[in-house]
Amino acid sequence: MFNVGQMVFAYWGETGHYYLGTIVAAFENSYHVVFADGDQGAIPADKIQSANLNPGLKVMARWVDGSFYPGTIHEIIGMAAFIHFDDGDQGWTSFAGMAIK
Repeated sequence: MFNVGQMVFAYWGETGHYYLGTIVAAFENSYHVVFADGDQGAIPADKIQSANLNPGLKVMARWVDGSFYPGTIHEIIGMAAFIHFDDGDQGWTSFAGMAIK
């Protein structure tokens, strides 16, 4: 069960990943989610996870080339996260630039 106003990871079927968004409406078996990048849609309840954003969380994060790569959140400031990428690179990304599998 999720609440209106709650930040969550919600499944976006076009990519097969879960992205950060905010629940803005609740229905019987789904929620209307507005994603951090501005996309929105009705997402089935079983395709939503709590968003516990903390250092140490494994994510897919957008690099400067626009592609997503695996890494770990090292630090969070406001709506930005500093990522230690698995290949050794490091850098900042917005919450819109993060996903989980």
